[in-house]
Amino acid sequence: LSIKCRTCLPCDEEDKKRFIFRPEAIQSDCKVCVTAESEYAGYKMEGRACMQTCPTSSKVEPTAPGIQNNIACCYQDMCNCQSKRGSTTNLFHLVTLVSVITWRLLIHW
Repeated sequence: LSIKCRTCLPCDEEDKKRFIFRPEAIQSDCKVCVTAESEYAGYKMEGRACMQTCPTSSKVEPTAPGIQNNIACCYQDMCNCQSKRGSTTNLFHLVTLVSVITWRLLIHW
């Protein structure tokens, strides 16, 4: 997943590594807008969600062979206007959608 959005906030170099969404990364009071973009076997998928802070990870874990997981920068947006349930649900749907599409691509590959 490559992470990008609109108005830039500074990101540390250590954050520009591969990243896997974890349950603890899902926040209810969102302050940044995250666009997740995944590419596999020529297919591109994109979705948007809101998080409390820029996602970080100390681990470098690939999701599957051939899928790039790079973090670029995290961006400030107006998505902190959303409700608590809306923020968590949006990120949950985003992660689920990308996972399902990736799984289907792997099966058909």
